[in-house]
Amino acid sequence: IQIESSDRNSLLGDILGVLTTHKVSCMAINAKLNPVNLVTTIKASILVNDAKKLQTVFNAVLNVKGVFSIERVIH
Repeated sequence: IQIESSDRNSLLGDILGVLTTHKVSCMAINAKLNPVNLVTTIKASILVNDAKKLQTVFNAVLNVKGVFSIERVIH
């Protein structure tokens, strides 16, 4: 998945907290700040059982303060 958010303290921890709450396994995660517009892009590889669970997780992540975009990225 790819998440975009306004940069702030504890952002990555809050997103990991959502994944933990929803019992989602995170296989890899990477966060990168764009210093020009102060937008943080987080890329994560997660394991979910089905599309319904993925949508539930997406909705929960969108409720994290500052998050304005989340999408599924298929490699």
